[in-house]
Amino acid sequence: MDYSFFVLPYSNLPAGTRISTALYQLPGTVTLKDPAIKAMTDLAFTQAFCISPLSPFNQANEKMIHCGVRMLLVSDNQEQIIGLITAEDILGERPLRYLCEHGGSREDILVQDIMTPMEQLDALNMRDVKSACIGDIVKTLEHHGRQHLLVYEKNTLKKNSLRGLFSATQIERQLGYPIATIPRAHNFAEIEFTLSG
Repeated sequence: MDYSFFVLPYSNLPAGTRISTALYQLPGTVTLKDPAIKAMTDLAFTQAFCISPLSPFNQANEKMIHCGVRMLLVSDNQEQIIGLITAEDILGERPLRYLCEHGGSREDILVQDIMTPMEQLDALNMRDVKSACIGDIVKTLEHHGRQHLLVYEKNTLKKNSLRGLFSATQIERQLGYPIATIPRAHNFAEIEFTLSG
């Protein structure tokens, strides 16, 4: 078979060219009966914001403000997720708790010191999300007292990959009213700190 190929026209990159950002946007309004996928930030179409565990924790706050998000994934140098850090972690009691236990000053605190480690992260399987509605996600967030839920799936190499995330704040924005996600202690250290406070 004889194929004809053509040289495409090209030119210098125009001055002031910017990096494209994902055009993916969640729908403006949803109901509890809508498919869950309508409230999920799908990382197949939008960028995940990450930070190193060795970054000072105040840099995480600055990055969240700059990126307009309230959560960052914490990844190692092989781009594997080792935890996450939220605005609540930074602005809440975790830095104070860390200083009470280890001493030092706020400038000494690293992301890894106050992040939620991988083994404590709640995650949903994308297979289940595909058949769920937003009400199911809200019920799950409320039941576990979480602000965020991660979504994973097996990729073509049969390895788990992070596919997306749900944010209570984002869902509230889309629903147009608040949902009741009361934070809960998830380990003995958190329970002990709550009781001692």
